[in-house]
Amino acid sequence: MLTQPRRLVSAALAIVLGVTFVAVALFLGNAIRSSTEQRVVGDLADAGVVITRKKQERGPTGPAISDTYVAAVRSLPGVTGTRVLSERIFFQDMGGHRSPTSVRTVLPQGIGTVTSGRLPEKPGEVAVTSALAAARGVREGNDLRIGHGFDAPTVRAHVVGVVDPGPNGTSSPLPTLFAASSDIAAWSGEPGADEVQVIAPDVDVKSLRTRTSALPGGGAFTIRTKADEAEYRVGQAKTAVETTKKLFLGFAAVSVVVSAIVIANTFSILVLQQVRELALLRCVGARRRQVFGLVLREALFLSFVASAAGVILGAGIVAVVSALSAGSSTELGWQWVSPAAVALPMSLGMVVTTLAAVVPAHRATRVAPMAALRPEFVSPVRSRSGRIRTFLGFLTFLGGTSALVVGAASSKLVPAMIGGGLSVIGIVMVGGVIVPPLAGLLGALPARVAGLPGQLAVDNSRRNPARAGATASALFVGVALITMMSVGAESGQASLSQEFDRRASVDALITSEEKLPEGVFEKIRHSPVVAAAAQQSTGQVTLTSADPARTFEIKAEAQGLGPGADQVIRYRGFVEGVGPDTVLLSSERHRGVPDGAKVTVTGPRGDTLTVRAVVREGGPGSPMLTADNLRKVNPSSRQAIAVRLADGQDPAAAVEKISALLPGDQARVGGSAVERAEMHKLMQRMLYVVIGLLGVAVLIALVGIGNTLGLSVLERGRESGLLRALGVTRSQLRRMFGVEALVLAAVGTTTGIVAGIGYGAAAAQALLGSSVTALVVVIPWGRLALVAAVALAAGWLASVVPGRRAAKVSPSKALAAE
Repeated sequence: MLTQPRRLVSAALAIVLGVTFVAVALFLGNAIRSSTEQRVVGDLADAGVVITRKKQERGPTGPAISDTYVAAVRSLPGVTGTRVLSERIFFQDMGGHRSPTSVRTVLPQGIGTVTSGRLPEKPGEVAVTSALAAARGVREGNDLRIGHGFDAPTVRAHVVGVVDPGPNGTSSPLPTLFAASSDIAAWSGEPGADEVQVIAPDVDVKSLRTRTSALPGGGAFTIRTKADEAEYRVGQAKTAVETTKKLFLGFAAVSVVVSAIVIANTFSILVLQQVRELALLRCVGARRRQVFGLVLREALFLSFVASAAGVILGAGIVAVVSALSAGSSTELGWQWVSPAAVALPMSLGMVVTTLAAVVPAHRATRVAPMAALRPEFVSPVRSRSGRIRTFLGFLTFLGGTSALVVGAASSKLVPAMIGGGLSVIGIVMVGGVIVPPLAGLLGALPARVAGLPGQLAVDNSRRNPARAGATASALFVGVALITMMSVGAESGQASLSQEFDRRASVDALITSEEKLPEGVFEKIRHSPVVAAAAQQSTGQVTLTSADPARTFEIKAEAQGLGPGADQVIRYRGFVEGVGPDTVLLSSERHRGVPDGAKVTVTGPRGDTLTVRAVVREGGPGSPMLTADNLRKVNPSSRQAIAVRLADGQDPAAAVEKISALLPGDQARVGGSAVERAEMHKLMQRMLYVVIGLLGVAVLIALVGIGNTLGLSVLERGRESGLLRALGVTRSQLRRMFGVEALVLAAVGTTTGIVAGIGYGAAAAQALLGSSVTALVVVIPWGRLALVAAVALAAGWLASVVPGRRAAKVSPSKALAAE
């Protein structure tokens, strides 16, 4: 085989891609872990002992570290200084609404890079991160108003600098300000610190920890040495890092499996191509064991070279990523190469390749010496082992699918994952049985449209069931996983959005301590960023039975819906049933009230109204009335305006525009639009990353298709020459290979999409079934059509080079005796 390296290119490429994926997963895992460790311990600097507030698994965090205790620590012998750190959540007044902001202590050793101005030095001064400056239009010299609470009084903070905090500057996801600890305590009204770093360079840290703990009040805090604190912080971050690493390795495993299918297929065909050479070896005295060892040694050598190339390529990719991340808050650094990260993908590539070559090597030992004396064009016949494999494959598929259905129905992810994996394995095992009939079915139209080349192509795709099954199965795995993730992600997003709508059913809600002036509602309703608006009210009521035969009493804060509320509230279950003579209730929250019962609604002053109860499963948490009815029983109910944003609007910018329409500083804009958009963006980013990772598996599968067709050119050299001699043109021969590739790609793509839809719906049910009221299954037909089109186009492209090679074969040379 090594004397004809061209035949091994496709197998080598499959190995390189699979090993590269594993290497990238391990290198990135190491890089993320290393950068995370640096990030979580980076601000410990020269501290000997670290004092923090006690954190409990359940219940509130322990008391803040008092100034008195800090002073006592400073007085200990050998202590040269302390670093007091605090972080509180404030709300920045944006001129109509308030946005959450983290305010953190300035670290004396600096916080990244000062891009403008300087760090705070005087009381009342702050520095802002470059992210906050860009998002909120803040510059050096501006004054900000911040308050420690949504409705708390605000204080003035003067911006003296803009900084890029770097990876160690802040761990908060919120926009961040930096200020002195004394200012944070004064502004928040919460004295004390969250963390105190004790600097004592000439004192034994264990002795320092003991003396610090012995001070009055020391038992109320967690006191660790710097090494222990670093280990604790790394442990806290380890779970997320390991989860990310396992996610990458999971996708790498998919690529390795697909690579194994392609490699096994390649070596099987190579053995068939070398029947005469192997038979000649047997004729000159080679034993079966020697032939077996010959094939395995060639596979081992190929895997070593290709695996080494894969590791080098993976290291290059991660090096580029590390270089691009330099200076950002997610900087990866360069401490990611380790012996294990190099040895594992190398070993894995060699082991997988060698195992994939075992069956072809065993088949090579069964070549009879007499095969050297006659042409060998006999296609493999069905064997007893093949029938057993098919039977076991069907059992695996049925058992795995059953486990998948049961796991999904009971919302248990692990059984569903195991069942889904077994189901896929079962389909791959029976590929040789199901692919030929599907190739005939899906190839019927191309056979008619493409004429004779199309008919020959469909026949060729069915001629060798094992090879066709292996080729289509590799593509099936990749497409099925991409489809599963697409359907699962879209279904999960739709289900979570529906659940989100139940809990926060309006995009924006405008409330005010004072009555809003006339005309404000109309201005908001006609704003270009608003799709619909409705007046809403909230007030205390008591619900009792109007039927003496029944007894119930519910005291609750009711919601009053004005005209047009059905166009604003996203969850229909909170609107349908509300009318002039009804009150909408939830069967879960308002037990004891039967559907259709007469209910007396009583306000704080004793005003009453009799309506009919409409009780719905999954209904609103608060009783829903019309705004007019709520006003009748509670004239002092608080007024609000519910808004639904126009499609395509940026939620944050839309809220800013709505805020600009509100008078005074008493009105507030709340709602769920920003959170909903962030959730949507997060899920879309995750989906794109996952599809990109799984795309590697599809690429490997397409390499397998090109490999199969390329070797078919060699295997069917005489056949191609005979076709040319009978009048088939070079373009028709190229078309024949193109149609064959399309048919095999169509089989793998179609089965992958059909199975992936089922796997995706089941995965979404298993993962979210216990978290959502009802699963919404969404099939993104547009994206699936794109996946199918790309797979088919790539399959055809994989046939271009083999087709051209076949077309160049001279009829006389191809028909000549070898």
